[in-house]
Amino acid sequence: MKSIKIYLIIVSCLLIVAIALGIYIWIMLQKINTDTHSLVSPQNEAQSTTSHPKEPIVVQTHSLSESQQKILKTFGYTSDTLTITPTMITCAENAVGKTRLDEILKGSTPNAIESVKLLPCLGTK
Repeated sequence: MKSIKIYLIIVSCLLIVAIALGIYIWIMLQKINTDTHSLVSPQNEAQSTTSHPKEPIVVQTHSLSESQQKILKTFGYTSDTLTITPTMITCAENAVGKTRLDEILKGSTPNAIESVKLLPCLGTK
């Protein structure tokens, strides 16, 4: 009986630590998002929106890096082409920032959090 109580106490403590760590990470992510958005001045924002293409861009998915193709397949995208609209680019810039978006467009693989943030942008027209 004593061993069960000790086991339950240890499991409860580990659960509390896991929840606290999850809350801490969530708060830090919110702080990073807030800091990133506060660094964008209206002048920089106007510059970034003027550089958007006016026509949709069609990307052959086989030309993407292997890890980028894997991410698309993970989220259920199986088409041979990916049409990127100016609205999608704006959405992606808002989701991960212009600098990080440029890195991803050059072949860098988005991490799990960025992938989740970018996923809604695939549905915009």
